[in-house]
Amino acid sequence: MIYSKRQYEILMKSIELIAEKGIQNLTIKNLSKKIGISEPAIYRHFENKLEILRAILELFKRESKESFDIKDKDADSIKRLEEIFTEHIKKFNENPYIASVIFSEGYFINNSDLQKLVGEIMSYSINRTKEIIKYGQERGEIRGDIKPENLTMIFIGSLRLLVKEWAQNGFKEDLIKKGEAFGNSLIKILKKDRNK
Repeated sequence: MIYSKRQYEILMKSIELIAEKGIQNLTIKNLSKKIGISEPAIYRHFENKLEILRAILELFKRESKESFDIKDKDADSIKRLEEIFTEHIKKFNENPYIASVIFSEGYFINNSDLQKLVGEIMSYSINRTKEIIKYGQERGEIRGDIKPENLTMIFIGSLRLLVKEWAQNGFKEDLIKKGEAFGNSLIKILKKDRNK
């Protein structure tokens, strides 16, 4: 979906509000105060709070999928994983507060639509990463002594933990720099040792 300038502003301010006060404090009333517009003005763009949360998750889903797009069609699987890791880090760095929403999945358990959407985002990331790892193992680029599912969990879990820790520390560290150093270590773990 393509959002209007005002809808996009509402989504970004909602994300900021969640980061500042927690997802439970995202209300139309609090949001109208934050943006400086009336509650009816927000309702003209979004039916309710759940629709705003759904839109935020859809936006993240689209951006996450873009991170998996292959820019270099001839790149080996290690390069593709490096690119995916770097793109996700860049996206979180550009919009740090999105981490506060994405990692509030406990809140979404009470709503089956939002829970389903979070599940779709996770499944897509897991499946695409596993495909790349399997392909890399077949080509001898990625170590074959560990199951693709386990390497996938190491890859995704590491990215998730890195961003979550950064968010919990108030986004103070340089995520790009930290991500680059951590990403290099992660790639060493995944890469097949050519000396064996």
